[in-house]
Amino acid sequence: MKLERWEDAKADAGKSLELVPGNCKVQYRLGMAYKALNDFVASEQCFRAMLEKDPEDRAAKNALASVQASHASALNASKTCDATPKPKPTPKGLTWRLALWQQGYTLPRLQHVWRDLHSGTSASSEALPTDLAACLGHAWRHQEPLTDFFLSAILDLKRNSPTPLCITVLGTGSMSAVKACSKVSSGAADGLSRITILEPSGFLVTSAQKLTSGQHQVSLDFVQAAGQLDTEFAFDTKTSPFIPKDCGDTTCLLLCDRISEDLVGERLITTMKAGRDAAFAAVQKTKSSESKVLCLPAKAELVCAPLELRCVECAGFDTSKANALRFTAHSREEPPTCWRVWKCEVCSWRNVSQVKACELCRAVRRQTSGMEQKRSRKQDSSGWWPVDLDTESKNADVNGVICRFAGQVQVVCSFDFNETIFQEQQRMMQKDFEAEALQNGHVNAMCVWWRLYSTDGSFLDTGPTLAACNSNVWPTKRQAVFYLGYEVGVEKGEALRFRIHFGDSLSRIHFEMLEPRVVDRMGLMKFEVEIVNERVLEELQSKLDMKSNRLTASVHGTPLKRRDKLLSFGPFDLVPGTMTDELWRKVKDRLERHSQRPKRGDEPIRCVFQHGVFEGTRRWPWPTLADHAVVPRQPSFFEHFGQLSIGPYLELLKSGIEDFALSDPNRRVRVLELNCGPVALLSLWAASHGARVWAVEAIPDLRELAQETVRDHGLEMVFKQKGLADFRFFGGSRMPGEPSVRVQNPALSTAMEVGHPKFLDGARADIIVCRPESGGPLGLDFLETMRHAFEELLEPGGRLVPSALGVGVTAVEWMPWVDGSVEATCCLQPILGARHEEVLMEHLKCLTSEVGVHIDLTSRLDPAVSDELEVCQEGLFTAFALHHEPSGASHQGWPCEFRFSL
Repeated sequence: MKLERWEDAKADAGKSLELVPGNCKVQYRLGMAYKALNDFVASEQCFRAMLEKDPEDRAAKNALASVQASHASALNASKTCDATPKPKPTPKGLTWRLALWQQGYTLPRLQHVWRDLHSGTSASSEALPTDLAACLGHAWRHQEPLTDFFLSAILDLKRNSPTPLCITVLGTGSMSAVKACSKVSSGAADGLSRITILEPSGFLVTSAQKLTSGQHQVSLDFVQAAGQLDTEFAFDTKTSPFIPKDCGDTTCLLLCDRISEDLVGERLITTMKAGRDAAFAAVQKTKSSESKVLCLPAKAELVCAPLELRCVECAGFDTSKANALRFTAHSREEPPTCWRVWKCEVCSWRNVSQVKACELCRAVRRQTSGMEQKRSRKQDSSGWWPVDLDTESKNADVNGVICRFAGQVQVVCSFDFNETIFQEQQRMMQKDFEAEALQNGHVNAMCVWWRLYSTDGSFLDTGPTLAACNSNVWPTKRQAVFYLGYEVGVEKGEALRFRIHFGDSLSRIHFEMLEPRVVDRMGLMKFEVEIVNERVLEELQSKLDMKSNRLTASVHGTPLKRRDKLLSFGPFDLVPGTMTDELWRKVKDRLERHSQRPKRGDEPIRCVFQHGVFEGTRRWPWPTLADHAVVPRQPSFFEHFGQLSIGPYLELLKSGIEDFALSDPNRRVRVLELNCGPVALLSLWAASHGARVWAVEAIPDLRELAQETVRDHGLEMVFKQKGLADFRFFGGSRMPGEPSVRVQNPALSTAMEVGHPKFLDGARADIIVCRPESGGPLGLDFLETMRHAFEELLEPGGRLVPSALGVGVTAVEWMPWVDGSVEATCCLQPILGARHEEVLMEHLKCLTSEVGVHIDLTSRLDPAVSDELEVCQEGLFTAFALHHEPSGASHQGWPCEFRFSL
């Protein structure tokens, strides 16, 4: 009993009673054991048996009273627990989707995951983790022009070089250089001495061997390097892979396609430097006067341009708050414990994590507080994400997006690998450059792409068509977009100054906008203009829009330009619509009187304007990102706020509101929007058409943005009128019961219950609307959300928008790997396993007829699915393409979004 092993105590006491029946001491211990085990009934029986033998036993009386009190309190606690509603468990689909929303999306790099790849390849999807498969899928993407670039350059050197070529590929990279070498080795062997592929990962070596299997005139030697190729220690000096022994005069050709969209992300510069130095050392050992080292690409240029890529307007509502999610950060890879170092504050020496005092100056390591550690983990908007700007600009109008260059295209830096100047170029840490603003707008990002040159001067460019460059076009071509984390209004012809920082051995880039500064541009938005003559006054009157107090054109002789907003006229603040013709006449009379009969102390009429060009300059709050995440949302997310995406849902919502107005014209319809996101578009539209709307968003950051959007439009819901002054700060005053929007506190809709007077006016919703999340296939989270809403939150006879979904499935041919060939697809796709991708329809080849699946969101029954597809044309079946759209809307003119899963 002293050890509180109550089960053993109960067993021992039970055996003791069998040997000595009726022993009071044993019964007392048995009763205490039952009490500790919460078996109060059995404990009472033991103590009552003791009192039957000795009614005056004080210990038994006290123990019985204690057991009865414990029993009563346990019964009361159980009643209270039964009365308190238990929290509803979150469905599994919502749990993982919510976690993904809060963590963001990753863009792993080969230079960081090559150690995690196992030694062999397997066709099983379980053999390769999802993150590694995504990394390899991005590295092996279809880049046929890059393969052709290497192939044509090698063939040109093979024809014109006086000495045989000894080709060395530094890393498999995107497999483009490996594929080009395979094609070269399959031809004539004249002019070739040896082809060697160096790669530190055994997995990638095996994958490259499978890709290049076949007949070769010159064998391909695959060598697994001792470590990463960006250091000289990865190359074995005894068995040099660059020049074979006793080969005479040779041209050592180094190939490297470790290229990401930002050129340097896969350590192209440091890899070429290490390989170049090792090759020169090998050439010097041969003591051959004709041997030389060439690099391919011979030159690489980093091209960039200031970019304006923003959500602006949809269905007449401002969607700019969605731009807060246009944010990129550098993913933080957590190094192994043995690699973590700390920097001494006295001598700046870097020490291993195991030592507590500096190895150089013996200064004691200072302990960092929890607040400092949290501050050091803060992410900066300095990373990048691949974006197809050609597609973005083509669909900009229908998606309510501005996609254009805000400044001139600049070649920021170049690396001449075959020249001696490369030794200076690879030491560059930062560089300042200027670009002239091309038009009035806002700069919120930098667009970066690369340009590669061969030895004969031909080049390959990945720039978008916006740059007006003669670049090739292929399905997976992307540009690297660095979001700045803020938006700065600029004026046409203005000089924009930027600074580019290189870090992590020239593998990371960070852009900083030097001029104009954000804080200055935000503080200089207002300016004064003096009205000194009648001509300026008449021109101002004719060009001022009375409804918005904005100028429709520039006013000659003044700094006033189009879109400038009038804030005050003289000593009076102006609300749009207050400048009447009578007021203009009085101002004109006063101006004439003071000009004809001036008096001492007269001052001109001063008007305060706001710069329309600079309006909208802001710094966005830090989004919620995990340490390994790069962006909070993928580019396809912002299509959610375009007319193409919202059109069918507006049509169904309009029909529901009109039908309700006909059936019950004396009451305003109650609308509930689920998963509204940063801009509650459907809620704003419904409120502007006479409905009372409640919007629900589970992510706190997005909920705050949705609240600000509703306030900016002056549609925030109020329940008690305290006076007009209380509501003028967020727009016009509102009355309780008017059409308006209330953004609920962040919560999952599956945990909501009706009955509160401030939620759906204490009743249920007449219309519930929810749109599926963009950026992937239809998930279980949307189905569970809609079915719960129909069962728990919707009035009987209410309308669910959409009430059903139509899903179309077809078999397609999609070959996105390396050169787009059948051999590359059959070799690499089984290695990556099943994964989801998002592809435009123009890049797919449909092989079968489409099978439609009707999903009823008001029922939990599984939909009927056909298991047959009729083949329409021949091809290589590699994937299923699927798209979904709401049932009941007329989809004429609404293109389908395709989502497919391999």
